[in-house]
Amino acid sequence: QLADWKRKLTQGMESRLQWHRQQLEHLHLRLRHPGALLREQQQKLDETTIRLRAAMDRCLGSWQQQLEHRMDQLEAYSPLATLRRGYAIVRTADGQTLTDSHSLQPGDKVQTRLAKGSFWSVVTNTQEQPRPSE
Repeated sequence: QLADWKRKLTQGMESRLQWHRQQLEHLHLRLRHPGALLREQQQKLDETTIRLRAAMDRCLGSWQQQLEHRMDQLEAYSPLATLRRGYAIVRTADGQTLTDSHSLQPGDKVQTRLAKGSFWSVVTNTQEQPRPSE
């Protein structure tokens, strides 16, 4: 009986001593030299900064490509781009855009818009465009 108590007491003390050793080791790790801890944290910050900059560069590059593509699309649909290719926009005196000579009469004034500038004209004659045969 006494031997059992002695054995249980020894095991309990050893277990408690082991727990205290683990706690001491844990506290020792937390109390490392502050300079080493600061260097470690600075290195992590530097690495994170490098990754963040690389990610930002990738995002900005992608956004720039998308923007350039959309600008090209807008330019393709721009009425000014059409004018630069040699076409003109013709409007009546009250500002209505003309698409058909049917609505004009001799003596009507029209404004013609070009890529660079515009001018006024007086209609002297109209003629219908023949439809292409199918």
